[in-house]
Amino acid sequence: MPNKIIILCESEEESDYFINNLQNDFQIEAFLHFEDAQNVLTDPDVMIVIANCESARVQGLSLLKNAAKIAPSVIRIGFSYQENLDIAAAAVNEASVFRYLFGKPDPAHLKQIITEGFQVKTLEHNLTELLNTIEQNPEQYDEELIKLAKKLTGSK
Repeated sequence: MPNKIIILCESEEESDYFINNLQNDFQIEAFLHFEDAQNVLTDPDVMIVIANCESARVQGLSLLKNAAKIAPSVIRIGFSYQENLDIAAAAVNEASVFRYLFGKPDPAHLKQIITEGFQVKTLEHNLTELLNTIEQNPEQYDEELIKLAKKLTGSK
C-alpha cells in the first residue's frame, strides 16, 4: 500500500518543521514549489498530500484541488495559519479535504490525523479486496467473505 506523504510548504522553516516532527513516524517529502509537488501527485506511493492553503505563492489550495482530480484516492489535508473561512470552505468544497487545520499544525494532532488517514485507506483497500474476491469467485462467496471480514475486523 502507498505510504508517502507530500507536503507543500511556504518556506524552508515550515518544511523543516514538518520534516523534523514527522519524519520519524512517516515517509515525508516536502516541497517549496507547486510544480514540484504537482509532479509527484501521480506517484503510486503517495497516500497523503498536505498543503499550506493561505499562501498565494505556493498555491496549496490549487495543489489540493488538482490532487482531487488527478489522484482522487489520495487523502488531502489543508491548513492555514490564519482563520480564513473562505479558504477552508474552498478546500472542503472544491478539494474534498479529509481535514482542514487552522494555526500552526500541532505535531501530535497532525500525527493523529495522518494515522486516521492511513486507517481509512487501509479499510478502503481491504473493502476493495473483499469486493474483488467476491466478484472473482462467486461460488466461494460465503467462505471468502468470512475470511476477509475477519481480516477487516482484526479477528482470527
